[in-house]
Amino acid sequence: MMRLQSKKIGIMLKIKQLGDTRILNEINRIMFEGAEVLIILLGEEKDGFPAFIRKLTPIRKITDNYGQDLKPLGKFCPAREGSLFDLLVFIPCTGKQLSLLAEMIPRDRDHNGLPLVIAPVLEKDTPPPFGDISALMDIRGIYFVPFGPLTRKGSGEKQAPALFYRLDLLTESCIAALEGHSLKHSFWENNFFPG
Repeated sequence: MMRLQSKKIGIMLKIKQLGDTRILNEINRIMFEGAEVLIILLGEEKDGFPAFIRKLTPIRKITDNYGQDLKPLGKFCPAREGSLFDLLVFIPCTGKQLSLLAEMIPRDRDHNGLPLVIAPVLEKDTPPPFGDISALMDIRGIYFVPFGPLTRKGSGEKQAPALFYRLDLLTESCIAALEGHSLKHSFWENNFFPG
């Protein structure tokens, strides 16, 4: 049974992520479930999110080229009717991308627009922005793939905190998001997953 039959899913990636076989395998699984997938390529962090995405969602760009704050263009909750997508997936590879997203999305908890699934695949040296992740988890309509803390092994007095994300559950997370809930669980407990 194709659980994503006739669904349109937009997946936001950076160009360098197109070579990540873990991500490509999950996109393949989503398509095998019957979804139509559109890859949306993101620019560098300094560019924020593309104008196409800001118009679609609409997400606002936080600052212009001179660092001046811009006014919001709207809320991150477009009406579903007439939308290009049924669901958006964001696969950030840096903590800065997650922080930027957290700043762009209004904090109202009645978000009822397009579901957004976030599947962070943070680079090894990137500490996760815990405050931004918590803020995003509090917004209705935003879902994370399951994750938990990971103990890094190594020789160093200070170990950077890390999270282990279950990218292999992206397809199931998309199905759950379209049903209006998260997979169990995205949480802040002291569980450790194998790294």
